[in-house]
Amino acid sequence: MTKDTIKNILLSFTALYLFGVTGWSTYQAATMETEPAQTDESAQEQGTPDEGQQTVAPISVGDPAPDFTLQTLAQKSYSLKESYQRQPVLVEFFATWCPHCQHSTSTMKDVQKQFPNLQILAINAGDPPNEPSTTPAYVKEFKIKYPILEKPSDALIAQYQVRGIPAFYLVDQQGKIRWIHMGTLGNEQLPELKKAMDGIKTP
Repeated sequence: MTKDTIKNILLSFTALYLFGVTGWSTYQAATMETEPAQTDESAQEQGTPDEGQQTVAPISVGDPAPDFTLQTLAQKSYSLKESYQRQPVLVEFFATWCPHCQHSTSTMKDVQKQFPNLQILAINAGDPPNEPSTTPAYVKEFKIKYPILEKPSDALIAQYQVRGIPAFYLVDQQGKIRWIHMGTLGNEQLPELKKAMDGIKTP
């Protein structure tokens, strides 16, 4: 076997290896953006974290909702605590580029009609920190009538354990989480939301 033949074989194997690594990296990035988050049970099955690795306690129905104060692009501030003291709140984490979020935004119009006493606080978690907001075009395209809040911190996203978008959290007037839904919100989920809303007692 000549040196040129050996060189060509090595080059071929190198090209195949790089193609495989690049393809896998692309697949991982795509699935992280679009796949719904794991349930707490499936996450636990993967084992415990390594020693020294920071862990976050699982967030569940019945837990206190992490408080936040965020602003709209018009610089109007919304506090979760102040909002839920007046009425139940549906918190949504979404991104304007996410097709599942876009489908859910269409369903939100039905949510507003069915639950007029429900405050919706949608949080745009998909814009890069130093880039212009994509919210104005999104609001115009989908004719959104509820507040969209900007620039959530990484800490807030971690507190809510948002591992996939969209993610929804129903908060009652005591500040407790009464319903969690990860993934697309369609009309088939509205009976679940209604059941959770019916269980909320007005103080």
